[in-house]
Amino acid sequence: MLTPIFNDALLAIAHHLFAFLLLACLMAEWVLLLEAPATGVVRRLALFDAGYGIAALGSLGAGISRLLWGLKPASYYTGNPVFWAKLGLWGAVGILSIIPTVRFLKWRRQEAPPSESDFAATRRLVAIELVLFTGIPALAALMARGFGY
Repeated sequence: MLTPIFNDALLAIAHHLFAFLLLACLMAEWVLLLEAPATGVVRRLALFDAGYGIAALGSLGAGISRLLWGLKPASYYTGNPVFWAKLGLWGAVGILSIIPTVRFLKWRRQEAPPSESDFAATRRLVAIELVLFTGIPALAALMARGFGY
């Protein structure tokens, strides 16, 4: 049987690994969107976006698990405005990611590669996601050091 400290550490590790995977997939999408629109690029974008979705769900699942079964009581999180700001940023990034996901799926189904303007518009959205995402670990670091109480 796992000790509560070891269990908490495993949940934190899973939460961080999923967050890093999410960031890696988002960065890969942004880099691919710097290339010229082509069928091969669109296929890779869709693959990285699927990884992004898996990482987002894993991050959310690990975060909820930490909230419910971690060493700190749920009130440690829910009573902290920094936690809510972090969760709000996570939600904003997730909502923004819907548009690129829909575009990637549409692009995969069409015969011709997307236009450069569609690529550029999607690249801007992914860049906004990246900028917003940087606030999430910043807020997590503040929260871990007692900010918000």
